Amino acid sequence: MVVLGDLRAANVYLEGDAKLLVLGSVTVDAFVGNMTDKLVMIHGDLRAKVTVLSGEFGPDLVGGTLHGAVVAPACLDLAQDVDPASVLVPEVLRTDGEDDWRSFDAPRVHGGRLLNRIDEGLPVVLG
Repeated sequence: MVVLGDLRAANVYLEGDAKLLVLGSVTVDAFVGNMTDKLVMIHGDLRAKVTVLSGEFGPDLVGGTLHGAVVAPACLDLAQDVDPASVLVPEVLRTDGEDDWRSFDAPRVHGGRLLNRIDEGLPVVLG
């Protein structure tokens, strides 16, 4: 998807061979990325209440500033500044030892339930 200006949405969930080019800024409640073989370039700011990234899905470019909480594996070298339970609804959190059928490795986040809630139009971010 190519957006010539700003992108505003409730949530953005990108997976697999996703291609997203935004010439402006992105404003969402949750920005979620899972898997590889993607191209994600945001030339402006990424403004999200929470950005949740699985390993190997760091945006290729955020030309401006990344605003909001980030939940991502340490291998992505992004700020690990919050406990996922402080920003995400409890329904999308993984319990100890629980597997995630989507191979989602963001700390304590169950990617399958996160995607299901987004698909159903249910909130994934607290507040």
